[in-house]
Amino acid sequence: MKDEMLNVKGEMLGAQRFVFPRTLFKNCFLLTSYFLLLTSYFFLPTLAFARLGGCGASFLSIGGGARALSLGGAYSAFAEGVDAIYWNPAGLAKIRRTSASFSHVNLFAGMSEENIGIVIPIKDGAIGISAIALLSGKIEETTMDNWEGTGDYFSANDFAVGISYSRMLTDKFNAGFTVKGINQNIAKLMANGIVFDIGGIYNTKLKNLRFGFMIQNFGADMAYSGETLDTIIGGHTATYKSESYPLPLNFQLGIAVDLLSTSLYKLTLISDLVHPSDQEATYALGIEYCLNSKYFARLGYTKKNNRGLSAGFGIMTPVAIVGQIIVDYSYENHQYLSGIHRISLGFSM
Repeated sequence: MKDEMLNVKGEMLGAQRFVFPRTLFKNCFLLTSYFLLLTSYFFLPTLAFARLGGCGASFLSIGGGARALSLGGAYSAFAEGVDAIYWNPAGLAKIRRTSASFSHVNLFAGMSEENIGIVIPIKDGAIGISAIALLSGKIEETTMDNWEGTGDYFSANDFAVGISYSRMLTDKFNAGFTVKGINQNIAKLMANGIVFDIGGIYNTKLKNLRFGFMIQNFGADMAYSGETLDTIIGGHTATYKSESYPLPLNFQLGIAVDLLSTSLYKLTLISDLVHPSDQEATYALGIEYCLNSKYFARLGYTKKNNRGLSAGFGIMTPVAIVGQIIVDYSYENHQYLSGIHRISLGFSM
């Protein structure tokens, strides 16, 4: 009898040890979410000085992945697949196979952006690694005496490397976060920082109705440093002071619902409220049509970053060696600059 009681007690302790990590993560996530939501509520309105391009590291607000951008960035509630790593990391919890995605886009004035994301499923969730690079290419140096160029060249590049963790807290709610290291460099100047993304998605299971929220780029101000700031004034060495600049904090609330859903096709409507710290609050709308779970057509709209209409398509096909290959394309219209064509290539195995 005593041995049976000890066995039962041991099983109960084992069960408690098994449940504890999930409970710990849930409590930490809720406390962190409340803190960030309250901070965003009080902090975003005070950033009036930072509006209209007043933040640095603006490459963080571009986003990644052709699928999400073809939907106008309306991805807080709809986040799924590897592209969720750039938007709402909570969506990574639904990934069941090791997956990767690569994205390339030529931007303006010879600049380009590269994205890569890798997600590995674990028990009740997933972990991910991501990288974003905004590359300027070669820029010729000019001076007051050589305004047509000195023959020397420099570059201005921005990088972000992130580690993400996502978990199913219940059968309806999943949450996740990303920690990103930021590096910006121009010529011989450099700025480094750390930012956090956090998000959650709740699925009501009614017509696949989902609610989502995400907070992006929460972190301390950054400032440049480097030898280019050193100068000589009156025979004495002096150093210019680089003023710190805020990061493009962004808060989004979204909803996604399957308007039509059969074994053959599915039509999903997505809508987000978007509140960036360096722009006016706006919205994002998207709609995706899926046929045979293989072919996708998408349409979106947002005013964020002076965008407008966006559109795209995707193809998913099984391949014997890697499992599945996914190709996505998006086109983004811009108010003042030329449109952007983006392509993403993903696979899962």
